[in-house]
Amino acid sequence: VDLMDQVKGLLTIQAKAEEQVVPTYGSDGHREIMDAFEAEAMPIEERIRSEMTLLFKAQSADLAERLRGQTLPARPAGKAAEPEEDDEEEWLALALLLLLIAYPGTEWQDWTLKIGYRLQPLLEAAYRMGAERAAVELGIAVPGNVQARAQAWVASRRAEASTLINDTTWRRVNQEAAAALKAGETIEQVIARVAKTMTDRAGVGAAAIAVTEVFTAANEGGMAVHELSGLVAEHAWVPRLDSRVRDAHRKLHGQR
Repeated sequence: VDLMDQVKGLLTIQAKAEEQVVPTYGSDGHREIMDAFEAEAMPIEERIRSEMTLLFKAQSADLAERLRGQTLPARPAGKAAEPEEDDEEEWLALALLLLLIAYPGTEWQDWTLKIGYRLQPLLEAAYRMGAERAAVELGIAVPGNVQARAQAWVASRRAEASTLINDTTWRRVNQEAAAALKAGETIEQVIARVAKTMTDRAGVGAAAIAVTEVFTAANEGGMAVHELSGLVAEHAWVPRLDSRVRDAHRKLHGQR
């Protein structure tokens, strides 16, 4: 599952359920909820986006350095200059061989560790933000046992998200390298294709990761306060008001 395909923009209303009326989608009340959330979320989102952009750029440079000068894997015997589409798996396997030579052993997984290291303090910040918002709206202090839950959740999410992010990058790089091999391109052309993929990761990809991780962590923090407070009977879903939220998620608006 691609991180960019995960749920984006679903926000739990953080208030006593019996007192909260869900505003109509797109109404002033809906915008007020989202504007208040985004005012706090945006700085954390921007920090995650910036960190991921820097990491993807460094990863792109590392890929180029490792691939440059490599000998391309031999074409399968009897393959034409322009193989048919049904050769996809075979070309992916050849491209994978090229990448495994560039990153022997577990060297690619070093990037997973780097991503997790950068994400952890920002996941903590987003979780804390969600918990504090929920406590304020409930009119209580953040329960003391939220911290232990936060530590456990952040550790788990760090491992999950960093692995997913790095695996997604590997898969996309593999796909581009396979396309280059199918087209009979040179190693420099392979590197150029990979660089374009990494540019996309550093731009749109980094932004999508930032939105997903902040909303996920903030909602988790808010839910923890709700559960531990004993004051919230149910939740309603309120989607973010932007083009990144899919139609299926917009239709969840107001559902409890």
